Amino acid sequence: MKDVSRREFLKTLCLGITVAALQNLPMTTAFADSAISKTKNISKSDRENLVATVARTVQVSYKIDKNTIIEVTRFTDIDGQNVTLNRSVKEDGTGELVYTKAQKTKKSKLTNQSYDVFLKLATSKSMPQTRGATVGSDVTGSQYKHIFVSNLSYTIDNTAIAQIEIGGVETAASLLITGLHLPGSTAVTVGSFLVSVVLATSPSKVVINQSLYEVHFAYDNSYYTHCYHDILYSYDSGGHLMDTTKSYHQAVGG
Repeated sequence: MKDVSRREFLKTLCLGITVAALQNLPMTTAFADSAISKTKNISKSDRENLVATVARTVQVSYKIDKNTIIEVTRFTDIDGQNVTLNRSVKEDGTGELVYTKAQKTKKSKLTNQSYDVFLKLATSKSMPQTRGATVGSDVTGSQYKHIFVSNLSYTIDNTAIAQIEIGGVETAASLLITGLHLPGSTAVTVGSFLVSVVLATSPSKVVINQSLYEVHFAYDNSYYTHCYHDILYSYDSGGHLMDTTKSYHQAVGG
């Protein structure tokens, strides 16, 4: 895609964010200018509002079909289009992601998916849901303790960023499902943060470092929620660090 047409697309997309998907944001927020001029005019609170707006539309369901876990994630993207992410996970960790947006369907093969995690989600008595402050803050307080689970790192290169500029959260979430193997609701949340960073800084590369914790109640060690700590580092074409964004997301079950 030529640079001019991409800029026009970004302008249209950003206006769509302001007018349609992000009606709670101040109308003076300069999404379009920031994306085109590569200046950082999107504040931290504006980014969090973008993520929260998408998060409010997320619906996730699970079922088991002959030992295959089926996860269906639905949400409304920043351009107002409805998205469906249909993931299947087999016992050996392989599967398939079928994603549909604007009546267009794409498929990706999956590997290294955690069958145990998705089995837990599918058999949980309470359906997976966000709990507490899902965006912008950690779970804190003396009544909680964090138990470390894992560290992961994933690089979004310039080609992927160009795809995200066009496809929005749907593309970002799909990349995170295949790259970081995240559950649907978490992939959409982190993907929304990634889109906000791309629009704010127009980077050439983004590196996502993620730490996953189980949060337990301190008094009896019972499970409360999973907490994802993500740091997104944005780099320009010369490899210089342009921006650092921290995000926190909680999800029951994983």
